[in-house]
Amino acid sequence: PAVVSFVQSFANEASITGDNSGGDTSSPWLQTNVQGTNSSNFNLAIERTEVNDGGSNDLTERISDPETVGWIAMEQGTTSLGRRALIEALLSADNVNQNPTSTAFTPGFFDSPPLVVAGQMKRDGIDGSWPRRAGITAANVALFVQEDQWNDSETGHTGEQLGVIAFSQPFVLVPEPATLVVW
Repeated sequence: PAVVSFVQSFANEASITGDNSGGDTSSPWLQTNVQGTNSSNFNLAIERTEVNDGGSNDLTERISDPETVGWIAMEQGTTSLGRRALIEALLSADNVNQNPTSTAFTPGFFDSPPLVVAGQMKRDGIDGSWPRRAGITAANVALFVQEDQWNDSETGHTGEQLGVIAFSQPFVLVPEPATLVVW
């Protein structure tokens, strides 16, 4: 399956004063890392990429408070939500690096460029990275992975595999009302 995940809370994003009340929030930031994906489960971790200078009082090293993580997992393929949206889930080749790499959608499935979310399916390199979009058409999306520049200015990265989920348009899913049976 394609898995896309994001940190939804800011419990470990300490400001420059040492609390999480604001200020220098999300610097350094947190991101999710997916590993061991198969048809029934996956492992999910939170990391700070290469952000770690080794100091014992360095707030960038610690992820000590629980965070809320949102995720979407879909088997590869296409589906629709009736007239609400067309959806395609796919995996890129395991070669997406710092240079834009094109991943094709099913030919003719989308009439216009879809909305796309992407996430790394594993971490191949020793440095962390996150996916970025370079371009999109109805036929494909060009993605690359970006390393941070916290410890060094080098952003070259080994090839990674990305999970991609594309939506033809925004939509809202409203759960069907439950049927109440009284005996």
